[in-house]
Formats: sequence, C-alpha cells, structure tokens
Amino acid sequence: ELQPNQQGEQPQDITELLFTAVPVKTEDDEEEAQCSRDARRSTGQMEAEDSGEERARNPEPSSEPETEDSDDWDETRGAPSASNPPSEAPLSHDRPDEGEKPASCSKTKNTGKSTFPCSLCGKGFTQKGSLIRHMRVHTGEKPFICSLCGKGFTQKGSLKGHMRVHTGEKPFICSLCGKGFAEKGVLSKHMRVHTGEKPFICSLCSKGFTHKDHLSKHMRVHTGEKPFICSLCSKGFAEKGNLKGHMRVHTGEKPFICSLCGKGFTQKGSLIRHMRVHTREKPFICSICKIRYVWSAVVYTA
Repeated sequence: ELQPNQQGEQPQDITELLFTAVPVKTEDDEEEAQCSRDARRSTGQMEAEDSGEERARNPEPSSEPETEDSDDWDETRGAPSASNPPSEAPLSHDRPDEGEKPASCSKTKNTGKSTFPCSLCGKGFTQKGSLIRHMRVHTGEKPFICSLCGKGFTQKGSLKGHMRVHTGEKPFICSLCGKGFAEKGVLSKHMRVHTGEKPFICSLCSKGFTHKDHLSKHMRVHTGEKPFICSLCSKGFAEKGNLKGHMRVHTGEKPFICSLCGKGFTQKGSLIRHMRVHTREKPFICSICKIRYVWSAVVYTA
C-alpha cells in the first residue's frame, strides 16, 4: 500500500503511471477521414483546373518560340481574311457573339416560308388564301357569277377577264400583227404562232403543239378516247367543239352564212370550202397530172 508523500498529496494510481490513454478509431471515424481526404484532393484538382483555364484565356507572354498550334490560334482569333472567311464555324472553345446564329443555322434549312398543303391532291401553297381558292377546283364551287350571262367562275380575276367578252375590250395587243386579246395569257400563247415554238410534244409520235390543251386533244387520237357523247344519238367525239357542231345536225341550226349567196352551214369549215365555189380557188393539185381541184377528196379518188 502506497504511502502519502511529504507534501501530503495523494499518490497516483499505478495504472496511470504505466499506461497512456490512446484514442481508438472506429469504422465511422475511418470513413469520415477518407471523405475528408477525398474532398481536399478534389478541391485541389478543381483549383488547378480553374487556374489552367484562366491561363488559357489569358496566356502570359513567353520567351519560347511559337509553335504551329500558336500560329493557328492567332489566325483564328485574328481579323478574317480571304482564306478564312467569317462564315466559317468558330472553334469549339469560342462562343458566338450574342445575337449571332451558330454556323449550323442557314437560310436554306429554315426559309421561314410555311406551306399550306391541299388535303386532297397534296399540292402546296405559300398563302392560305391561295389554298382556299385552289379547293374550289375540287369542290366545283364558282362564287363569282357574271351578271350578264350567269356564267360562274372560281376566281374573281377570271370573271374580270370574262367580262371583256361582253364589252369587246381587248387590251393586250400583239406587237407583231396588232391582234388584240382579252387576256394576257391568250396573248402569250398567240406569240408562239410567230415564233414557231411548240413546247408541248407528244410522247408517242413526237408531234409538237403550241398549246397544252391541243396536245391533250391529240392524245385521244392514239388512245381512241371519245369522252364527248351526243345526248340524242349517243355518237362520241374526241373534242367538245366537234360535239357542239354535231348538235346542229339535230337542231338544224346553220350559223355560218355565206356573204355572197346567203347559204348557211352548220360548221365553219364547210363555209370555207364553199367559198371556193365563188373564188374559183383550187388549192389541191394532183401529184401525177398536176390538175388542180377545189376539193381534196377529188384528188384522192380521181
């Protein structure tokens, strides 16, 4: 048993003298320490990266010679030249100026023109009003009515051109022959008579035509189609005009009158042939005996 010292102090326990308290680390303490070290390491890397980017944006002057990469850097950031037009795409680390479209944007990709397609035939229009007028082709609607003859039209401009039929106005004059026309489009087609242009070619016999509708009529010669049927005798015709002339056979109408003898004819061609009786014109010549005839049928049958 220990004795008190001279100063009267209580002697320390022998275990306190022989052993020193050492803190024991648990698993939670180890994980906390590891997270602390990772956080310090990550912070140090971020600071290094930030300082590296700052040096890249504001490089310090260097006494070392410039490399090829540095030359390219100066050329891309310098004033545009003929070899480097401003339309070239910027470098990946450069941002386009505020309000400037990226190089990938182009007017060809986004023209700003919205089309309105027809739901029936797929034809597209740039304006909604044009699509509305086009739909009348499918519906058959003709809201513009002539106040004189009651004929209807799908467009107001067509009615305006039609009114010249009644007024006799022909404001479009041919500069070559002086012939007048009520519509500008008709004048354009008429000019092909002078130029000899025949842009509409038959794909089967290569025959050319000045008008598209003439080619359409001609195609019926090859197909044998006769869509115009007489309601009285059921005879078919390839052209509407031929049906109209045929109807005069049933009605007895003879609107083409000879100015010399007063004889009437149902068709204009018949009147033209009749006029040769008065003029003594003989335009048809036999290739063998050279005798001239008034009628072409006489040449082939003689």
